[in-house]
Amino acid sequence: MLRISGLALNYSVFQAEIKHDPKAAMNIAKKAFEEALNEFDNMTDEATKINAASIMQVLKENIAGWKEDIGEVFVMF
Repeated sequence: MLRISGLALNYSVFQAEIKHDPKAAMNIAKKAFEEALNEFDNMTDEATKINAASIMQVLKENIAGWKEDIGEVFVMF
């Protein structure tokens, strides 16, 4: 899960910064965040939880920024 979330984070940034498509970036990041959130409580390794939380925080911040860029109101779960 952590590897997938990190990859989704990178790909969402690519969509926003290189492809200039913040809406696609937001959708990718939002899906990754939701999937990570669903799996977070099942993680047993503390280091993995800390890393996942860091990635999730960046995903959340990026979602908020991209929503602002496309003129949507930010509401997080």
